[in-house]
Amino acid sequence: DEDEYDDEDMYLPISDLPQSILDYIEANYPTLSIHEAEIEEGRYEVELTNELELYFDLSGNLLYSEYDD
Repeated sequence: DEDEYDDEDMYLPISDLPQSILDYIEANYPTLSIHEAEIEEGRYEVELTNELELYFDLSGNLLYSEYDD
């Protein structure tokens, strides 16, 4: 279905995330897995299996986190 992806969102394979993001998640959330990852509005958005969303700049630095509504 072509409508599955919004023009502004680009879903990524987890393996395409910068290593700094993977390292941050492993260090701070060792019991959680990545549910999905995307580039949205010029930043990485990573949703964990507990619905916590982590936002990183394109250099892989954490900007903020919030729970998915």
